[in-house]
Amino acid sequence: MDARVTLRHAVAAAAAPATAPAPAHLEVVPEEVGERLARLRLVPPHDAEMAASLRRYGQLSPLTVFRDAQGQLEVVDGLRRLRAAAHQGHPARLAVQVLKLDEVRALAALVALHRGRAGLTELEESWVVQALVRTHGLGQQQAAQLLRRHPSWVSRRLLLVEALVGEVQDDVRLGLCPPTAAREVARLPRGTQAACAKLIARLGLGTRQTTTLVAVALRRSARTAAELEAAYQAAGAETAHAPRDGYAADLTLLTRLALRLRRRLCEHPPRRLPPAQAVPVVAELRSALPLLTSLTECFTRALEEESP
Repeated sequence: MDARVTLRHAVAAAAAPATAPAPAHLEVVPEEVGERLARLRLVPPHDAEMAASLRRYGQLSPLTVFRDAQGQLEVVDGLRRLRAAAHQGHPARLAVQVLKLDEVRALAALVALHRGRAGLTELEESWVVQALVRTHGLGQQQAAQLLRRHPSWVSRRLLLVEALVGEVQDDVRLGLCPPTAAREVARLPRGTQAACAKLIARLGLGTRQTTTLVAVALRRSARTAAELEAAYQAAGAETAHAPRDGYAADLTLLTRLALRLRRRLCEHPPRRLPPAQAVPVVAELRSALPLLTSLTECFTRALEEESP
């Protein structure tokens, strides 16, 4: 769908009952745009792929922003582009389109703008619903009307986030627990969730393994990390499988990234880049080299230990 059509639908969804004015267009430096709504998103602080896209192609579409009560510009859509530009200093100025909405309707626009694409995770949607209902005082029926969702959808999202302890939500933000696994963890008693999340991180469990873990934990009333692990093993889901699955996933990702990076280095070596782009790339390569050297040594040692 065309970006202008998507934005028009998003503004219409957020502007009920009145129609909002057309967005204003500005050019600003990245530091002029705040990240107030970033607490509701699962976006990494550094995105090498987005940074490379900005260096190679420039900004292809404007950021969508709104002004808060103090007049500060706040990003609604384009957080990855904003962070990448701020991190590398390129582009120096960003095109933005300013929605004439308050924060409540900006939250609705956030949901609408990500509908029909990769979309928000269930937990991100839940954080938006929680902000509307708990922070801004909307009733669940009002939130459903604003978001153009069924009231039962709003109720389910609110139940999910409020069933999940803050420690597990923090683990999701840090990338230690997959968002889909957190949905399973929310089925456990609140006093057990943190221990379960620690076990998920230590064993590298994915969503399927977490579903098994939660099911046996509920069946056996396991509480501590040790009881959870024992229950998981007793159920026949050997924890040795989790590291194996973790190895497979990590090695697949590492291979894909290594091939992509090698191709990029061959096609666009730093010496051919403009100085403003080459300097940070060389610095990042140098900072990554010790880690890659250490990883190669670990690979070698692990394979030597398995040799007859």
